[in-house]
Amino acid sequence: MAHGRTWTLDQMIYLVVMKLASSYGWKRVAEAFRARFDSPATHKDVESKFNKDLKKSKIHQIVVDWMEAQIIPEDDPDGVCILLDALMMIGEIPLEDRLA
Repeated sequence: MAHGRTWTLDQMIYLVVMKLASSYGWKRVAEAFRARFDSPATHKDVESKFNKDLKKSKIHQIVVDWMEAQIIPEDDPDGVCILLDALMMIGEIPLEDRLA
């Protein structure tokens, strides 16, 4: 793994949220990621992870569904947990940088 560790679910949710729900570019996403997770991830690492693995992921779809139509994955307990984590992370983004 380029960022030095195996990606955790929390890290993947955070990466999707920061890319979709903030106005941050990849360098700023990577800075926030490094600060939150004490990770050596570069902007290339987070961009690659997002584009290769997360763009078509369940996490991505859940966040997009919420942002576009406030859809809650009611029949999917794991999906609800992902959404709740994502909403908490969205709440941490400064209002001036928040897209959701």
